[in-house]
Amino acid sequence: MIKYISFSAIIFLFCLLSISAQNDNSYTTIFPGDSTINTGIIKPYTAKYKLTRNGQFMAWAIVDLSESNYNGKSSYFLRWDLRFPSSSVYDQVIFDKSSLAPYMQILPSGFGNEWGLKITFYNNQKLYGSITLANGDSLKKLEQTFDTKVFEGGMHHLLLSSLPLKKGDLIKFPAGTENGISYTKAEVVDREKRVMKNKAYYVWYVELINNFNNTEMVSNLYLTQQPPYIIKRVAPESIGIEWEFVDLIRVGSYTKQND
Repeated sequence: MIKYISFSAIIFLFCLLSISAQNDNSYTTIFPGDSTINTGIIKPYTAKYKLTRNGQFMAWAIVDLSESNYNGKSSYFLRWDLRFPSSSVYDQVIFDKSSLAPYMQILPSGFGNEWGLKITFYNNQKLYGSITLANGDSLKKLEQTFDTKVFEGGMHHLLLSSLPLKKGDLIKFPAGTENGISYTKAEVVDREKRVMKNKAYYVWYVELINNFNNTEMVSNLYLTQQPPYIIKRVAPESIGIEWEFVDLIRVGSYTKQND
C-alpha cells in the first residue's frame, strides 16, 4: 500500500522546484497557447527509466507519449508506468496538442490503509473530479475555478522542452490543482553535450522551484528538445529520488527491435 502513496508523492513532487533569490518580476510567465511554445518539436515516443531512492533501486519507469483524439480534439496522451518488483501503478495526463492545456488526469492515490483513484477533469479555467476508493466509495469531490488558463504539473518537462531556452532564462507557469493555482518556476542554468546510447544530445540543466507546505523545494531536470525530452530528474535531497534515462524504445511509429 505504501507504493501507491509513494507514487502519488513522486508525481506531485516532481512539479516542485529549486530555491531562487530572483524576484518574481524577473520571471516570464508562460500560459497554455503562448506563442513561444513550439509544439512542433514534440513527437510521440516511449522511453525507459531507472528509478532509485537514496541510491537504491526502486522501480523501472516506462514513459509513453501518444497522439489521439479526445472529445474530437487532437490531443497528447502522456502515461507514466512505474513497475515495482511486486506491483505496478500508473499516471496518465491528456492535454491539447496545440496549446498544451490539460483535459484530464488519472492518478492512483493512497489514503491511510485504503487506495483509490483520483480523476480530474479540466474545462477551460475550471477543474472538477473525484477521488474514489477501490471499493467504489466516493471519498472526495474536486472542484476549483481559476482566474487564468493552467497547465497540469506532471507534463512540465514537455512544456519546458518546447520553449526556446537560453542560459539564464527565468520562467514560471501556472499549474492547476484542487487547492488553486500553484506557480512553478524554472531557471535555465546551462547546456552541455552528452552522448548516450551512441547518440549525441544537447542537454539543458534546469532548476525547478515550487512551494510545498510553505516550503520551497528543489528539483533538477536535465532536458533535451528531442525524444526522450528528459534525461534525468533529481528530486529534493530530503526525498532522495532520481530518474535516470535507460533506453529510447520508440519514436513516432518506429519501435526499437531487440538485439
